[in-house]
Amino acid sequence: MALRVKTDFDCIQKEEAKKSIKINHTAVSNSINKYRILTIVLMTTVVCVMSAGIGTAEDVDITLEGHFGGVIHATAVSGDYAFIGQGQDLVVLDVSNPSQPLELRRIHTSGIVLDIKISGSYAYVADYSNGLVIVDISNPATPTLVGSYDTAGYAYGVAVSGSYAYVADGWDGLVIVDINDPATPTLVGSYDTVGSLNDVAVSGSYVYVADGWDGLVIVDINDPAVPTLVGSYDTVGSPNDVAVSGSYVYVADRWDGLVIVDINDPAAPTLVGSYDAVGSAYDVAVSGSYAYIADGNKGLVIVDISNPATPTLVGSYDTAGYARGVAVSGSYAYVTDGNKGLVIVDINDLTAPTLVGSYDAVGSAYDVAVSGSYAYVADNDNGLVIVDISNPATPTLVGSYNTAGFTVGVAVSGSYAYVADGNKGLVIVDINDPAAPTLVGSYDTVGSAYDVAVSGSYAYVADADNGLVIVDINDPAVPALVGSYDTAGYAYDVAVSGSYAYIVDESNGLVILRMNASGTDLIPPVLTIISPTNGASITDDIIIVTGTASDISGIASVTVNAMLASGAVDCSIWSAEVTLTEGANTITAVATDNAGNQNTTTITVYLESTSTLSIGSAITPANSTITIPVSVANVTNISGISFDLLYNSSIVTVSSVSDNESFVGSSITQNIDNVNGITRVALTNSNLISASTETPVIDITFNITCGSSSSTFLDLQNVEFSDSEFNPYTPAVVVDGQITVGIKGDFNGNGRVDIGDVAKVAFIVAGEVPKDLNADFNGNGRVDIGDAAKIAFYLAGKVSEL
Repeated sequence: MALRVKTDFDCIQKEEAKKSIKINHTAVSNSINKYRILTIVLMTTVVCVMSAGIGTAEDVDITLEGHFGGVIHATAVSGDYAFIGQGQDLVVLDVSNPSQPLELRRIHTSGIVLDIKISGSYAYVADYSNGLVIVDISNPATPTLVGSYDTAGYAYGVAVSGSYAYVADGWDGLVIVDINDPATPTLVGSYDTVGSLNDVAVSGSYVYVADGWDGLVIVDINDPAVPTLVGSYDTVGSPNDVAVSGSYVYVADRWDGLVIVDINDPAAPTLVGSYDAVGSAYDVAVSGSYAYIADGNKGLVIVDISNPATPTLVGSYDTAGYARGVAVSGSYAYVTDGNKGLVIVDINDLTAPTLVGSYDAVGSAYDVAVSGSYAYVADNDNGLVIVDISNPATPTLVGSYNTAGFTVGVAVSGSYAYVADGNKGLVIVDINDPAAPTLVGSYDTVGSAYDVAVSGSYAYVADADNGLVIVDINDPAVPALVGSYDTAGYAYDVAVSGSYAYIVDESNGLVILRMNASGTDLIPPVLTIISPTNGASITDDIIIVTGTASDISGIASVTVNAMLASGAVDCSIWSAEVTLTEGANTITAVATDNAGNQNTTTITVYLESTSTLSIGSAITPANSTITIPVSVANVTNISGISFDLLYNSSIVTVSSVSDNESFVGSSITQNIDNVNGITRVALTNSNLISASTETPVIDITFNITCGSSSSTFLDLQNVEFSDSEFNPYTPAVVVDGQITVGIKGDFNGNGRVDIGDVAKVAFIVAGEVPKDLNADFNGNGRVDIGDAAKIAFYLAGKVSEL
């Protein structure tokens, strides 16, 4: 017999914050479009008065006044200095003491610093929308902007060789710039690749570009004015970075890890080896016999490439953020770790790299609130960051509080900052001392808090798929739920004015709610089903549903599937009995408060199927005919059964299929294919079939076409039941059968029917041994006293056959 059980699994994936900053942001496509940078702008309004009767127009002059923080995307190291790209700034760090990197100076660019290469006394910057930027770093403490060339596309990467800079310009391909005079760089030539260029490396007369989905592309630059395609290799992933060493190109191929390509013949590059680094390979640096990979959420990964055909893992260091860039100098690897800043790792022992130091500032700024001389920044997984803006031209970090979640919204009222902290709900921080903010209280909003607004004694939280949540903050140390409203989609932003709350819902647009007008409670009650959970699989058909309900005016009643629930007097904790049917069941709870407001919540649970379909087994003589029943058990009101029966047609063939006399009103369709050994059967029954114990419903008659000592399995496939509404479902258990060609009644296999076989049937009837339908000699679908009598008569010679 074969037991087959169906299983499901669920996959949990971390939710990323989606939030718009309230002052200004620069959006960058691809991997960086979700980050925001705190930018301070000075706005001067000039009002132009037009002719009377026509109206007025306003012109707003906007100039950059100051800048603080940003995600770190790029790094380059030269001697005792590290040059990093943090948002719109090129930052120079003194790393002579790697454990305490010291910021020397930063220079502001117009774009977003995505790549940096050092050549001589200059830093060459891929500045995204601003193209190529050249900075004089002859004195690292006082870097100065020398020149720039605004490419047509978006500069993602840059490489320098001789008098030329080679820019990976996104969808505009490879751009070659003459940098003989750094103050006036000029376009020399370009080559438009098929994909979108992410990075570029130069070696000899060739440029090697990471062309996104189109793999590695090799371009001949003997004549920089007329670059030409030489060859390409389409990797499995999406190349994000390339490094060249000797005769090999090392490709950071995102989810496909490190890919090593032989370029001895640039016209026909070939795959040599690869290493799947588990994370997402964003950048690669090669030093000696090792490749250093910035591997996304897996941090820094070090791979031995002494044999490029079989690269092997040597060591790794799991950074706290998301590793996107890496540079190696001496005994240290410098990793750009997204919004966690620059991480410096000691690689003296490659098998056990260790953290030495780090440099951080505001990274992924998602929201900001200003109060007095301070800006309070929601900095994603860096928590709440407080910046002194008394001099807007030079904003400085004052203090921070790292919350447990993902800080994406903030509001300030009095001495407190109210933080929308993602899946950790509402967090309240005391900001009396901005240099040392401290946790006061918190409230878990159940959903994912994306924004918060404060009005009077209440905090209004945009709580994603949980809608609007209203929290009483009279005592900030013990915030309490007051009410909530499901906005139908995903609530991402909220503002409050007077008696109205305005919620931005991703799927449902702008939702406007009126609250507490004229002292009347207009807020729906808070209603939660605690048990069972949504989607639960249940084995008992009668269950107790429990939950909670609360409201500022009190709960009048709770109903579950239209039946009144019982529990506490105020229904704060309630329960109700619910009867389930096999398959999906919807449970709907409705809470009504004393002001007549209602809230509804619905879950779906599944009553596990215990139903069974089985086909019997038999031992039968050669060249005989036998009928074997197909039975059901643990079914209630099924309207149909369908299945495929597979068998060895060289041993048996099917002669007929009919409904069993146990049920009336059945109709059967059949398709018998004895050539291929498959019979398809479908039964419908207008009276519906119910059976708690094993009950025959279909009889299948077989012709035995071979001699003794043969057998065939009777394999049930593609089995489906139909419920009373004709909805198909799969039974929990399917039991296959077997036909053995031999001596009927010979249960002990000694080649004859003897007293031992008679005893076996007697024990089956008495329930002492498991049932065996081979002992059903009278063909009524069960083993009973008649079968025991028949085998006894057979042994005594009273009947001629079983």
